[in-house]
Amino acid sequence: MAIGRLRVGVSPEQAQTELATIQSAFNKAGHLSTNPTVLVIPLIVDVAGHISTALWLLLAAVGAVLLIGCVNLANLQLARAVSRERELAIRAALGAGRDRLVWSALADSLVLALIGGTLGILLSFVGVQLFIAAAPQDLPRLNAIHVSWPILLAAAGLSILAAIFFGLLPALRSMRVDPQSAMQTSSTRVSSGRESQRTRHLLVAAEVACTVTLLIVTGLLVRSFSTLLGQDRNFDSSHVTIARAFLYAPQYGDTVPHSDAVRAAFDDRTLAALAQITGVQSVAMISELPLGGDTWVDNVTRPDHLVPPGHEPTANIRWISPSYATTLRIPLLAGRDLTLEDKNHPTNVLISQETARTVFPDTNPIGHVFNLDDTIKFTVVGILADARINQLDHTAPMIYIPYWQSPWWRVNFLVRSSQATAALAPSIRRAIWNVDPQVAIPTLKSLDQQVSDSVSTERFQTLLLSSFGAAALLLALLGIYGVLAYSVSLRQQEFGIRIALGCEKSSLMTLVARQAALPVAGGILAGLALAFVASRYVHSLLYETSAADPAAIAGSIALLVVAALLAALIPARRAAQVEPMQVLRNE
Repeated sequence: MAIGRLRVGVSPEQAQTELATIQSAFNKAGHLSTNPTVLVIPLIVDVAGHISTALWLLLAAVGAVLLIGCVNLANLQLARAVSRERELAIRAALGAGRDRLVWSALADSLVLALIGGTLGILLSFVGVQLFIAAAPQDLPRLNAIHVSWPILLAAAGLSILAAIFFGLLPALRSMRVDPQSAMQTSSTRVSSGRESQRTRHLLVAAEVACTVTLLIVTGLLVRSFSTLLGQDRNFDSSHVTIARAFLYAPQYGDTVPHSDAVRAAFDDRTLAALAQITGVQSVAMISELPLGGDTWVDNVTRPDHLVPPGHEPTANIRWISPSYATTLRIPLLAGRDLTLEDKNHPTNVLISQETARTVFPDTNPIGHVFNLDDTIKFTVVGILADARINQLDHTAPMIYIPYWQSPWWRVNFLVRSSQATAALAPSIRRAIWNVDPQVAIPTLKSLDQQVSDSVSTERFQTLLLSSFGAAALLLALLGIYGVLAYSVSLRQQEFGIRIALGCEKSSLMTLVARQAALPVAGGILAGLALAFVASRYVHSLLYETSAADPAAIAGSIALLVVAALLAALIPARRAAQVEPMQVLRNE
């Protein structure tokens, strides 16, 4: 890999074309048997390309929660402004100018923003530490994430701007106050006017729409993550410990005569030593760490079935010990497993079912040969099931070669035992170091832990978005409760008269709940439309989950409806408990 800075005005596509021409000329001049190519990728894509969609999704979630919080603030300030209309009318009658009335309305929003922004900044220090602790270690620039002065100033400025913007609605309302009509009209009647009620319902519908969108996207990711973990992997990770050893000592180097035999001897002795540990059921080794992704991908050719150059099927190459499939409990579908007798035939190999389909689509692979290069021909002796041993989200074509054919410097020992990894680890270290005390063991953990680590990014984005979904749901619940509680307080006299005329309390509770149903239903419909648009962008983050998954959508809507009912329950009960005589005396 090389890193270069393009000249001004030169695009990556232009650089790709020029380098491809140079590489093609080099291949011809050198009479190369292979056909190397050059790929130009912008550095930002290489660094953050695989998580860019998740980061944009996170930003959208932050914006949605901020919007919901601001809508609640606007609702609160609107209700306060309506209840203060008589006060503002008196001020206007005494000579207060419109600018002073607007400033008085905005002052409340600014005070709330100052208090909330200060608390938010204090909480951010704790929140960032929790974020770093939960984030996967391969997250780009994770070590650079911290609370800095520019971020604090941006957060403070955002709080003030949000307060000003969403405080404008009640502030502008104060400019339209007619002192004479406001002082002559009952404040309750003014507050409960259709215009005020319509505005509050629109704000509730807006926050419900944002909440539904966030909940549906969160539900899709949770559904996808659950599917990823619950699928059939065709290998058993329980009770298996991984011990990774690096053979970087001088005696294993290529400059040493017969270094391949030296590395193979280390593998043989270590496998035998690990098998002697109490409680160990089987031991194996593999050249690459399980669930480490697709690596060492090579073209596969057949002498009896030639294909055009560039159209050869590919497969991942792994060097294993004969007990590999037994230790991981990967089903053997055809042929036989590798045995120690295959040392006399080091080109006998196993292949996966997917490799059998792509390389031998027209015949039974058992006993047939194939090439990985021009010098070595391998013979298929067995076919293993397609195990998701590279990545959980897909199977890959695999070729398993006996380790003594080409012993690696990196060795991953797999130990199946009835003992837990924590109890087994000292014995594994001791067994390896008894063979060679200079060998480094950088990794020693359970295969279950390796499975968990392999989906750390998916788990992190699901956890993070779920927290924002929960915050949005809580804010929506508070918003619906606040609007209904305020409406009930304005209609106490009406409820008292209804009860005095014989209205059942259950009917009053239904009346209040029906009042919340209209904005909630409208918000759900708008949220479904927004979720349809958002799902197109998160489709790449989903695993075997449709963007229109009915379970995720129905579950999200049901959760919001339940939350809305809970938010309406307290104001509805309060309406049903109104004492008619007390209300009528106050009237």
